Amino acid sequence: MSKKPSLREAEDRAKLPVRRSPYPEPMTTTKGVALLYFAHERARKWGVKTPTGQRNFIGFEENMTYEEACTTVRAIVKAESESNTRVDLKDDGAVDVPSEKTFGEAWDQYLRWAQASGKSPEMLANLRSHGNVIEGILPRKIASTPLATLNDWRDGLIGSTGTNGRKRSVQSVARVLASLKAALNRAAVPGDWSDLKTGAKKTAPAKQIVALMDDDLQRFTDAAYQYSHDLGVFVQALALTGARPKELRLATVSDLTASGLRIRHGKTANKTGDRVIPLNGHAVAFFASLTAGKGKSGPLLGKHWTQGETRTPVENCAKAAGVPGVTLYSLRHGFVTNAIYNGVPIKSVADATGTSVAMIERTYGHTVAAKERDVWANVNPFGTGHLRAVAGGGA
Repeated sequence: MSKKPSLREAEDRAKLPVRRSPYPEPMTTTKGVALLYFAHERARKWGVKTPTGQRNFIGFEENMTYEEACTTVRAIVKAESESNTRVDLKDDGAVDVPSEKTFGEAWDQYLRWAQASGKSPEMLANLRSHGNVIEGILPRKIASTPLATLNDWRDGLIGSTGTNGRKRSVQSVARVLASLKAALNRAAVPGDWSDLKTGAKKTAPAKQIVALMDDDLQRFTDAAYQYSHDLGVFVQALALTGARPKELRLATVSDLTASGLRIRHGKTANKTGDRVIPLNGHAVAFFASLTAGKGKSGPLLGKHWTQGETRTPVENCAKAAGVPGVTLYSLRHGFVTNAIYNGVPIKSVADATGTSVAMIERTYGHTVAAKERDVWANVNPFGTGHLRAVAGGGA
């Protein structure tokens, strides 16, 4: 039987292989209590397991010694035995009493957890921006804040002006509330917040898609190249593939195959696995010019555009091209619409764009219906021959 690793000495911990699950060390005679050590690739940290559950973060190894971690675990165990409920620690190491915890404390703990879990810089930046939106509710206690107060606060956010000067939409507020509720779920403090609705599904107006095609697409692409070569490349790549912006941001040279562009990143790949977007001759030549001299692991596009970086330039390009309201997703809508107009089977369109046939029919129903009318208008079992007129007749 292999010997259990020792967590006491730093040099012994440094020898522990990187792995997803923690290295446990029993702390007391109480069943189910252990100090946890996480040897992750991005960070090494301490955690704790008690009968009330596991906490994956109580401090980074670089900021907390083994003895300090043990003291923290004992403080948590003692507080739980006295309060008969799950407790955590505040930033200053003091025991966090659930009934006194504020939204701000839960949010701060969530941010620390997100950082310790190795979340992407883009996600961490989004969470920090969400924190600016919810600052009005942060001083309140979670357990004693009634639902009516939360609903009034949420309704006040919708339509308010953000730091960028734009009015907050129902959808943007819903994303912020989703982050807040994730933090509250992790804090595990009961309260009316669990009944708080984002309002997005019921109150959001029907969204009309804007498909960018033909002359409008050409003008928009020209405007993007005039802004910068990198933005022009990004726009043209999206128009040629119908990929989601995030999918192209993460694509590498090795994703180009003989059959097309392989998508193996992002939410679609996680749900449905890899897919391949067929490329026509224009697209093949375009990507060949981009990848000349690059290694297989290099990024497919020259610049890694984030969502925040593209928003204002895209708005300016849309105005310059005379197509206000266009977004990067309009390039995807144009790709799908163009494919349907050109007779590509809906199933093939769905497979290439990483969505379902039902979603295609629901989102592009008017396009599908128009194409079907054109097809049926040309159905003639006699081919190019003329139908013989029938004189008289009757039922």
